[in-house]
Amino acid sequence: MRNPITTVEKVVNSVTTGDVGSLLRTVGNVAQTIVAQKIEEKIADKIGISPTLLNAGLTGLSIIGNEVAGSRYTDNFQGTGQPGFNGVGNRGPIGAPFDAVDIVLGYQGLPTASTGDYINGSSYATSPTGYSGGVFDANYLVSTGNAVGGNTFAPPFGTVAPGGVNPTIGAYDLVNGGVLGVIPNPTAIINYKPCTAVHFFDGCYGN
Repeated sequence: MRNPITTVEKVVNSVTTGDVGSLLRTVGNVAQTIVAQKIEEKIADKIGISPTLLNAGLTGLSIIGNEVAGSRYTDNFQGTGQPGFNGVGNRGPIGAPFDAVDIVLGYQGLPTASTGDYINGSSYATSPTGYSGGVFDANYLVSTGNAVGGNTFAPPFGTVAPGGVNPTIGAYDLVNGGVLGVIPNPTAIINYKPCTAVHFFDGCYGN
């Protein structure tokens, strides 16, 4: 769960340092998670269970997904030697349903099993990179104070990067809404490199 004390500390720090951009991003990130949680509550109500129970089930599926298809977390993201989180499709067809589960958790600002792998690993408290669905993990870690900062690529549309996270969107990447991705992330870097593959890191953002 998001630690409200950490969020307040980030807001206070942004105000005292005059970092308006970081303040707005932190507030926007909180608002994004609240909206997603409200949607999840309505879904839970329709199927007759509590939101807490539904999210507990999703978390369980996320853990099973890591056991079955492997973790999206890696301590050598794209060969950089740095920690990071891969996105949707990285685990193949068998991992696709679990990727969807992680996305639902991520939009609500909740940790996934792969988030836990980072927290329990040797790279804890560093600056992870998140790509596509992995953006949620990086955003969560920074917003909760479990990472000192982060860089993200192709944040799924509607995702708001909290203060301390540097997002990059692809002008031709539909996952982040193309250039419209700057609407939820106005400080994002826009990468105009044509994608040579359908939403793969090397094809859209690699060297």
